[in-house]
Amino acid sequence: IGLTDENIDYFGPRLKGRKIFGEKDVMYPHGTIWRTGANSGTKISFSTDVKVENIDVPKGEYLIFTWPGAGEWTVSLYKDLSLGGNTAEYDASQEAAKFKVKTRKLADKVETFTISIDDIAADNKSGKVTLAWENTAVPFTVSVDYDEQVMKSIADNTKMNPGNYFQAASYYLENG
Repeated sequence: IGLTDENIDYFGPRLKGRKIFGEKDVMYPHGTIWRTGANSGTKISFSTDVKVENIDVPKGEYLIFTWPGAGEWTVSLYKDLSLGGNTAEYDASQEAAKFKVKTRKLADKVETFTISIDDIAADNKSGKVTLAWENTAVPFTVSVDYDEQVMKSIADNTKMNPGNYFQAASYYLENG
């Protein structure tokens, strides 16, 4: 997103005919913590500072934990990577961000848990991270200060290579 590298490392469990989210007779009942993936938990990293659902998140790597709900999920970015998928030892003081997002019902069933980075804005300032499994999608917004990043890159690169002034001028012209 913009000039920020965003990486997600996860294991994708499969449905295998099971009911995953809901109130009863499901793998992950509404309101209970889930490591959001299989095995050692899901990690997300950002190469620069970002905002996740308008919450400042410093560059770095985090675990993703979720609490599924009927129409809304709680999502947490967790600082202590050593926790892995051990939800029993979850400590709220290790949260880098915690927020609620609305879910979307999917028309087609998703067999394997999938996370995507999509819906990148035309101005490169934001995108969505979408968790999808069974017939539920959980999108949340990651945004960056793209203009500040570009200005810093221009300053850094024109000091090293004066030939980059043309590219800098083009960016300034196109973006006011």
